[in-house]
Amino acid sequence: MKNKINIAMIGGRGFVGQEIISILNDHPIFMLSKVFSKTAGGEVVEGYKKTSNLKYCLLDKSNLQLENVDIAIMALANDESESFISIIKNQSSSLPRFVVHCFTGTQKQLDDYLDLGAFIGLTGWICDEKRNQDLRASVKNIPLDRLMLETDCPYLVPKNLPVKAKKNINEPKYLPHIAKEVSELMGISIESLRDATSQNAENFFT
Repeated sequence: MKNKINIAMIGGRGFVGQEIISILNDHPIFMLSKVFSKTAGGEVVEGYKKTSNLKYCLLDKSNLQLENVDIAIMALANDESESFISIIKNQSSSLPRFVVHCFTGTQKQLDDYLDLGAFIGLTGWICDEKRNQDLRASVKNIPLDRLMLETDCPYLVPKNLPVKAKKNINEPKYLPHIAKEVSELMGISIESLRDATSQNAENFFT
């Protein structure tokens, strides 16, 4: 039997949740091996999965300790990206492949992540013209072979859906709408975007 793929979740304040542990606890392919998060006081901590609880220990802020990790998923608020970027730069030569989940940052942060080899995940947030002008302008600068599409359901419902989502809950069925928005912003066909992002996700998670 093939060994499981070890995942590290790297998140900001409030990111470490029981839902993630529950999903990955008995997954046939993936194993959640490490969880990094920030406390309300700004300390970076590492949580190890212990039955249904997380045991926390202080983590050296200069080292995310990603040895024996196959892939990493980063979920950070904009105000937390800079500190984590500086941390991962310190070990750029030994980083596993990683994706920045639900990227909503600046062009500078995008450039930094791409320079580190990151994949960039875009969600329904990209469909909000009023709050998201900077990201919508910089989408065209994401290499097609480093892009992934997400829903982040049940959150971040696309704001410009032709029919409003029931109870404002996001669902995977809105992914084609997000893809259409991104393809138009990048000036490419939706077929090209679909094929590339599907292949990217398959390569990343296998």
